[in-house]
Amino acid sequence: YDSFKDLSRLTNLDLGHNCLFKFEVNFFQNLQLSNIYLEHNMIKNFDTNTLKQFTRLAALVLSNNQLSTIDFRVLSQIRRLRILNISNNYLKEIYVDE
Repeated sequence: YDSFKDLSRLTNLDLGHNCLFKFEVNFFQNLQLSNIYLEHNMIKNFDTNTLKQFTRLAALVLSNNQLSTIDFRVLSQIRRLRILNISNNYLKEIYVDE
């Protein structure tokens, strides 16, 4: 988990176009990421609760993965989030506040 500890100034993380099945937020716990790009991977499950630590997150790109659910209840708590791309997934359920 120390792989990124010396990159405290890193704000953009682009892991797009890989073969990732999972995004392990623990690797990035000390970073203040503004933009996370995870498009064109093989991510099936994405726990939006893990994003709570990224208070400066402005863009989250999860397009072209294999997501079947997404929880907007958590995403709505990220006040700076301006760009959310979840296109081209297998979404069957979207959780929102009532």
